[in-house]
Amino acid sequence: MKYSFLCAVILSITGSAYAAADGNQESNDAWQKGVSDSLNETKSLNFQKLQEGVRGQAEAVIGNIQTSQIAESLHIADSPAVTAMSERLNRAHKGAIEATDESMVAKAKAALPKIADALYRGPKSPYFTTSPRGQDVITVIRAIPQASGDKRRELLLKIKQYSSAGFPEAVNFVGFIFEYGLFGAKKDGARALNLYQSAAATGYQPALYNVANYLYYGKGGVQDTSTADDAIRRAYMMAQDTSGRICGLGAFINYRSGNKNESLRYATGCTSTLAKLPMAIYEERMLPLERIRTLKETLGTGADDAFPMMRRIADSMTKIDPQLKCRYELMDRYRLNTDTQSAKAAATQCLNKSGTSDGNGRMSQDIANYVDVEIRSIQSERQRNQFHYSWSVPYLPFPMTETGQFLPLIEHKQQ
Repeated sequence: MKYSFLCAVILSITGSAYAAADGNQESNDAWQKGVSDSLNETKSLNFQKLQEGVRGQAEAVIGNIQTSQIAESLHIADSPAVTAMSERLNRAHKGAIEATDESMVAKAKAALPKIADALYRGPKSPYFTTSPRGQDVITVIRAIPQASGDKRRELLLKIKQYSSAGFPEAVNFVGFIFEYGLFGAKKDGARALNLYQSAAATGYQPALYNVANYLYYGKGGVQDTSTADDAIRRAYMMAQDTSGRICGLGAFINYRSGNKNESLRYATGCTSTLAKLPMAIYEERMLPLERIRTLKETLGTGADDAFPMMRRIADSMTKIDPQLKCRYELMDRYRLNTDTQSAKAAATQCLNKSGTSDGNGRMSQDIANYVDVEIRSIQSERQRNQFHYSWSVPYLPFPMTETGQFLPLIEHKQQ
């Protein structure tokens, strides 16, 4: 009965609104004119009439609602039917709690998704660790680049002690020191790899990444793609690295190996620019120009794979835009060489091959200028990009914002 009455109240309010609108045609006309005038002058007389019309209709609707109807609808939750339903739900919940024993709780816990036992993250730490002192080790590591003199020597001594105790976070960092020859240590790639592998054997994710990174880029003089792929797969299966390094390297390795499905698995949802390579090539929903734009973004990483790919995509669009074909043909030819003089002649030759006349040479010059600007932009992006995709890492996640801590140390050694 009360539900029917509530519906009647709603219908009454709605009906009153329409009645007020129909019975106030003059006010409606004022609205329309007022809206038009207010675009030019919000303080016009018509705008004021519009406000009065709105106010009048609101008062008409409110006037049709009786106080008793409002009170009745507000107290509908106190009805016997609602009270009885609430009591039934409370009894059902209480019965379910009383019937739950420890075995049922254990089964529920067993059904929850699991994170590898070897992977531990402190309650307020974003860094991956595997040992009880892992966060302490990373805190020391992060303090070293800013320290100097006796303070730095003290911190390095702590790292040495942690490494001797077998903490994988410190073992991995000592490998990092030897790979780049930091803090007075002699550069020793073989020793660095050995230390990375020792830390990786404990299930330390950053060390697994470093093993994959070292072997894939052939830093010791020999590339081992198979072992690198296995190490990056194990790291990827442990947990998501929010810096995107692990999924990016996994996507890159498998893309270059021609493993379409695996490269897309790593690339999907990955924040690494390297992961855009397989997405641009294999993602069928991408339009040609979107593919070119995505591929162009990857050039800032230092990988040159996108140059010939952009050229092939542009070649397929020759009939639509011969300039596009010539732009990317020249970009692939010159890459990081900005010789615009020969580029203009090459552009003219390309246009002639495409059957496009360029009598005054303006189009050829535009193409040459475009190539020059684009190549300079890529060079600039590579210099600004501190992610350094071929670098090993002292810990993970190791985003671009933290790369700057070690950038001066490593660049100094590389010079």
